[in-house]
Amino acid sequence: MIDAVLARVSCSRRPASASLPASQPLLEAVKRQLGVVPNMFRIIGNSPAGLEGYLAPMGALGKGELGAKTRTRIPMVVAEMNGCDYCLSAHTYLGKERSQARRPRAHDPVRADQRPAYPRSE
Repeated sequence: MIDAVLARVSCSRRPASASLPASQPLLEAVKRQLGVVPNMFRIIGNSPAGLEGYLAPMGALGKGELGAKTRTRIPMVVAEMNGCDYCLSAHTYLGKERSQARRPRAHDPVRADQRPAYPRSE
């Protein structure tokens, strides 16, 4: 039964606006925090109480002692142990997005006082 539900969720391309109006503020908050609204959240959004109940533990964990990297890794390990490809894919994507957001890139502008201290070759 659960495999059939997960298969439908992973194939869903339901827009967030198709969820109930009472779920819209919660889905908008998810988008602000994650940058995207995962399909599973959109499906759960058909029940505003269900979505609120699903999001509450995540919000509580965000206020705890665990660092961001650990909070990102835990759901990835759980998804892998449960054999849930959808969850593993989603949490891997979110983890990469979060790490890319913090990691400086070669083409990023750098202020003069932030340049690394190494000798120039002239």
